[in-house]
Amino acid sequence: ETMDTRFVRDGVKYPSYGVEGDATKPPEITWHSFFSQIKAQDVPVLIIGQEFLDAFPVHQFVYTKNGWREKLVDINRPSLSSQPNPKAETSNNSSQSEQSDLLFRLVLSPVPTPAVKSLFGGQNQVINETIQSLRTNANESSSGLKVGDGLEISPLTLAVCEDIGRVLAGNPAGGAALLVDYGEDFTQEDSLRAFRKHQQVHILSQVGKADLTADVDFAACAKAAKGGGAVSLPLTTQGGFLMSMGILERVQQLIDLPSTSDEQAEALFQSMKRLVDPQEMGRKYKVLGLCSPQVDPLQVPGFHRDSQQ
Repeated sequence: ETMDTRFVRDGVKYPSYGVEGDATKPPEITWHSFFSQIKAQDVPVLIIGQEFLDAFPVHQFVYTKNGWREKLVDINRPSLSSQPNPKAETSNNSSQSEQSDLLFRLVLSPVPTPAVKSLFGGQNQVINETIQSLRTNANESSSGLKVGDGLEISPLTLAVCEDIGRVLAGNPAGGAALLVDYGEDFTQEDSLRAFRKHQQVHILSQVGKADLTADVDFAACAKAAKGGGAVSLPLTTQGGFLMSMGILERVQQLIDLPSTSDEQAEALFQSMKRLVDPQEMGRKYKVLGLCSPQVDPLQVPGFHRDSQQ
């Protein structure tokens, strides 16, 4: 049987196309702009996202004496350099003096922005639970929040995870999703960073030329996916997932092949080490597993059973 292959790049429109001129007639590839465009099918659906969620934009907020305010990008005018905003100006682990040479700077909104009003208006259950978690962990005032506390939220990431949950829950034949990315199982204050030619740079120093990325909040993503109807499996590290799936045994099989040279064996070992070593990609990268309600979570391989709730 042929496989129906679909790619989703959220918010970007692509034409559908297949590979032509091949006598083997490979399966047609279909592009989608949104997960909601994937309709229910009578075959299981498998969704794989590798470093997909970290590319979505984030909003950063700071709790002030007047409530939540959003970090915004402003022109770094010399006339304003004598009135820096300590909280916003030191974002991204850089000092005010470093930002004084940039064309742009970070400031706090003087009034609630549309993002503040929509996200903190009490209507979004995932955001409400995230804020409640921050209050519980703070314990420094009657509300649990103190001036200077921050939140980094990616509404589009949460919306995508909710859509994935709906796709899995609405597919009659069931399905599952594997989302592999770097991040944590809690909400952070500021993980936004920029890279240019494999070197980390200030997020405002190479505007339009650097790649921006932020850690994934897997706890919020799991809640959003469950809101869409999916079942969330226990979050595990990439190293733990790959070891549970037999990467060590598979690499050993490849090394033992008569055709494998010493150089290839060493390359295989070092590649595996980079993927599973906690000091490299093994711990920072996580694997979020999701499945349809009709799928037995205990039958999904690769996840730690003792941590399942």
